[in-house]
Amino acid sequence: MMDRKSTRTTEVGGPADGLTAGRFLLRLLDAVDEAGVPYCVLRNHEKLPEHVGHDVDILVAENARRRFGAVLNRILAENQWQRIRFVARFGQEKHFVVDKRGGSEVLHLDIFYRLHWKGIPLVPGRRILGRAVRRRGLRVASPADAAAVSLLKELLQSGRLRQKTRRYVHAYATEDPAGFGSALGSCLPDDLVTRLADGVRNSAWGAVESQCGAARSAVARGALRRSLVDQCCRWAEFLWLHVRERAWAGTGLAIVMVGPDGSGKTTVARALEELLPRRELFHAARYYHARFGILPELKTFKRILGRPARRAEEGMPPPSPNARGAMGALRALTYMVYYSLDFLLGRFVLYRRKMRSELVLFDRYFYDYAIQETFRRVPMWLVLLLSGLAPSPDLVIYLDCPAQSIRRRKQELSVREILWQQDRCRKLLRRARHAFRVRSDMPFEEEIAAIRMKVFDRMGRLHTRGATA
Repeated sequence: MMDRKSTRTTEVGGPADGLTAGRFLLRLLDAVDEAGVPYCVLRNHEKLPEHVGHDVDILVAENARRRFGAVLNRILAENQWQRIRFVARFGQEKHFVVDKRGGSEVLHLDIFYRLHWKGIPLVPGRRILGRAVRRRGLRVASPADAAAVSLLKELLQSGRLRQKTRRYVHAYATEDPAGFGSALGSCLPDDLVTRLADGVRNSAWGAVESQCGAARSAVARGALRRSLVDQCCRWAEFLWLHVRERAWAGTGLAIVMVGPDGSGKTTVARALEELLPRRELFHAARYYHARFGILPELKTFKRILGRPARRAEEGMPPPSPNARGAMGALRALTYMVYYSLDFLLGRFVLYRRKMRSELVLFDRYFYDYAIQETFRRVPMWLVLLLSGLAPSPDLVIYLDCPAQSIRRRKQELSVREILWQQDRCRKLLRRARHAFRVRSDMPFEEEIAAIRMKVFDRMGRLHTRGATA
C-alpha cells in the first residue's frame, strides 16, 4: 500500500513511462520562459526540482495570465498530464495536476497574479518580477522579496509566524537588509518597517507579532489613500469570489461502490480512503456503510414497542445480504420507503461535505435495494423511482467479477444468486449516471490504479470549469 507521504515529496527520475512532479515542473517553467511570460517561484524553492513540497508558489505578471494558462494547457497535453482540480480566488489560481498514465503524485500549483491580504495590495508583483534572480535554472524571487512576502502573508493572515517561517525570514532578511526594508516599505510606513526589520534582525518574534494590528491598519489606510474607488472594487471582487467558493464551488467528491456480495466493495472503498491524497485534494474523508444514518433503524421501533427484531432485521439496512429468501412485497416496500427518507435528508449532509471539499465514500448505497435477493419482489421501476430521492453520486464504480470467483469468496451464496445480482447490477448501471465497470478479479494494485485514474478523470470534468484557456 502506498505511503501517504509519498504524494508530498517527490524525486526527479521516476519511471520511464511517465514524469515525476519535479520533471513536469521543470518542463512547465522552461516553456513559460520560452514563451516570454514573466514569472518567478516565490518561496521554498531551495530543493527544486529534485524535491517538490506540498505546493509550489509561482508569481506571474497579471497581464500575462492568459499566456501562462495557454502554456500550462499545452504542457499538460504534451506530457499526458491532466488538471483534476481548479480553484479561482482573488489574484490567485490553484491547479492540481496528475500524470494520466497512472502516476501517484499530485502536483499542486499556486499561481499568484496579485499579492494581497483580503483584497488589499501588498508588495507589487512588478517589483518582485523585476528583481527576480536565477538559481539552478529557475527564476526565483530575490531573498529580500521572498522574506518580505512570507512575513507579510503570515503576519497579516494569522498574527503569528510558524517556526519554519521565522527561520526562513531571518536568514533571507539578514542577507539583504536594505532590500528587505524596501520591499516592506512598498506597503507599510517607514516607522513600522523599522520596527519589523529590527525585530527580525534580533529574532524578537514576540515584538514582530505584536505589530500585527498596526500592519493591518497601515496597509488598509494606504490602499484607501491611493484610490478609494479602486480599493472598494477590489473588496467587492474579493468578497464575491470568496462567497462563490464557499457556497457553490465545493470540490468534494461522492463515490459509490456497486456489485454483488463478495465482489470487494468494502475492501476497495477502504483502500481508496487511504490512497487518495487527502491533504492535496480533500480536507477530510468520510466513509459510510449503506446509508447516512440520520434516521434510526427500523428495529429500534420494534424494541420500543417491546417486540423482538427478526434475525434478518439485525444490522444496518439493507438487511443482511446473506439472508435467505425474499421479503414480502409490503414489508420490503416499507423498508425502502423509510430508508429513502434517510437518503433524502442525506442530500443536505452530502451537499455540506462536498462544499467543504471532503471525500465521501459509500461501500453500499440505495442501489443495493435493487440488487439484494431480499427485495426482489419489489419491481425495478419502483426501486429506481425511490432512488430519485437519494443524492446522485459523482461516480458509481461497478466491481465486476466472475461468479465462480465470488463463490469462492462468499460460499454462502449460490451461483444462481450471484448471477442474478450481476444481471441487476448491469441493468442498474445502464440507468445510473457517471458509472463505470472495473474487473475486481485482476491484481488488487491494478484494480485500485484503474479506479484511481477514473476518479481523477471524473474530478477533472467536475472541478476544472473556469480554468485559464
